[in-house]
This record gives sequence, structure tokens and C-alpha cells, in this order.
Amino acid sequence: MLDLGCGEGVDCRRFNEKGAKVTGVDISPTLIKAAREASNSKNINYVESSFTALGDIVDNSFDQVVSVMALMDSPEVNSAFKEAYRVLKPGGSFYFVIKHPFTNRANKAVVKGALTHQTSYFESTPFNHTLEFQSEDVKNKYNIVSRQYPRTLSQYINPLLKAGFNLKAIEEPSPSSEALNKFACFNLWAKEPFYLMVHAKKPE
Repeated sequence: MLDLGCGEGVDCRRFNEKGAKVTGVDISPTLIKAAREASNSKNINYVESSFTALGDIVDNSFDQVVSVMALMDSPEVNSAFKEAYRVLKPGGSFYFVIKHPFTNRANKAVVKGALTHQTSYFESTPFNHTLEFQSEDVKNKYNIVSRQYPRTLSQYINPLLKAGFNLKAIEEPSPSSEALNKFACFNLWAKEPFYLMVHAKKPE
């Protein structure tokens, strides 16, 4: 399995715990360093690289490619999709999760418990978003300013299809009743989708 934009490697370790042999790729040396420090598995390999140019990774070498909350941080997704297609084996699956294009916009505000947007859905101007990386198995905190690149749904799906993938499923999950009762902030995401989850396959 190949994880594009693996960050500090939390998902790589979770996949490995389920039995997967994982390669994690991230452009940030800080996050790759944190990922390596947090892992002692021989079945996880971390590579400092852009997921738009995977360098020495050979064609048709992975059964699955995943990307969790990373593609919206890239100024260019076309090459990322082409590279994911290239390194997947025929019949392999590509799964990615992003902030939903409807909500991944600058100048958001909460007014009377509702999320409002001062920018258009079609606005493509990049904006900065500060992220704090910390997990139970990483002792240090890493505050990183992430450059977000808003796109419409079609600006994700059309390049995916053009790269050669067959679209299999799209999900827009909403919080469960249990989550809503536990976390008041999730009430916003019961009204508007926060995540978009996509499954595509490379033809046999």
C-alpha cells in the first residue's frame, strides 16, 4: 500500500497494524522525521517526496494507493492522479479523502450555530490554514501552516477520470448520533459535509 501525503504516519501505522506493508510519502521533512521516529515496524517505509512526482517508485508496484486529507494541500492534483495510476497494479484501488469542496473555502464563519461562507464555491484563490500535528505515539507537536487550494467537485473528479481511473463510489459521511451528542462542534457537519471520500480503480 502507498500512502500519498502521509504526514506524521498515523494512517501508515494503522494500516500496518491491519497487516499491510506500507510506503508513506510526504514532501515535508519535518513530518517524515516525526513518522520515522514514531515507527519501529520493518513493514513501513517513509519517503520524502512530492506525490506529484514519485521518482524511483516503479510502475504497477502497489495493490492500493490511499491519500487522507492531503490532496487539497497540493497546487496540482492532475499529476498526483497520474502518478497514483502509474504506480498501481492493474485492478488496484485508489482511495482518497479530502475536505469536501463545498466547505473547503476561505473566510468561513459560524453565525448562530450555522457555518457561513463569505467566498464563492467557485473561488479558487489559495489560503493558509494552520494545523497542529500530534498523536498518542508522537511526543512532540508540529504546528504547520498548510496552503489550501480550493477546488470544485468537478475539478477533482474530471482529472481523476482523465488519468484513466474508473470511479467506483463517492461518500459524504455525516456525524453519527453518538458523535453529535459527544461533540457539540459536529453539529455543523450534520448540516454541511466536511469530508469527501472517493474510491476509484485502475482497469485490469
